[in-house]
Amino acid sequence: RSLQEKLDDFANVRDYGAVGDGTTDDTVAINRALYDLFSRDTATAVRRTLYFPAGIYIVTDVVKIPTWAKIQGDGLECTVIKATDDSVACVARTADSKQQVGASIGSNSATYPAYIDVNDISFYASVDIDTFLVDATTNSKFSRVGFVGLNTTAPTTAGTSTKAIGIDSTATVETNHILFENCEIRGTNYGVVADDEMQNILFNACKFTKLYRGAMIGENIVGIGPKGVRITNSLFDEVYSV
Repeated sequence: RSLQEKLDDFANVRDYGAVGDGTTDDTVAINRALYDLFSRDTATAVRRTLYFPAGIYIVTDVVKIPTWAKIQGDGLECTVIKATDDSVACVARTADSKQQVGASIGSNSATYPAYIDVNDISFYASVDIDTFLVDATTNSKFSRVGFVGLNTTAPTTAGTSTKAIGIDSTATVETNHILFENCEIRGTNYGVVADDEMQNILFNACKFTKLYRGAMIGENIVGIGPKGVRITNSLFDEVYSV
């Protein structure tokens, strides 16, 4: 194959106008890249990996990661998506095939969030908001991903109850088969919060640190509640309250 064919295997977020200099607002460029690659065109050949070179990508609105998205960074300490606006709900979240979220998820004949693959990147809430929401999502994987909040030491109270990872379902789709592997959950009041009906959620070889609570699974159950949520081979360190 030609060099150009090999280069075409990856799409670079900077080709869409993102800068990653820690100052420029890259929100529009990032969401446009995700939409163009995974929502605008239904052809599978368009769905190339979206590459984020090392850098700090400032965002002031929610990054919406749609069905079929594959994101690749240069390492969770090297590629960082950093939220700086406390008026939004979270840094990033899963979205359906039309990049719809919340009450609109799955509407307009969209495919619910599925087959999302995120690697070697960090999502950082530098303000008092949640970091990442997995909502009505199936068959997805997060490898070597940082889910980071603003706390540099373990909080001694629940505070505003911000969370690094929230896992939700809808009445239509139950979140199922989600893998978090070699991830770091750090610096929020709660590490993981999961109360809805869901199945087969695995955290393997992850690090939970600088948290008030590490994982709240089914403490405020909605419906039947979570089933088959497992945390294996993982480290809990500097967690104030078990």
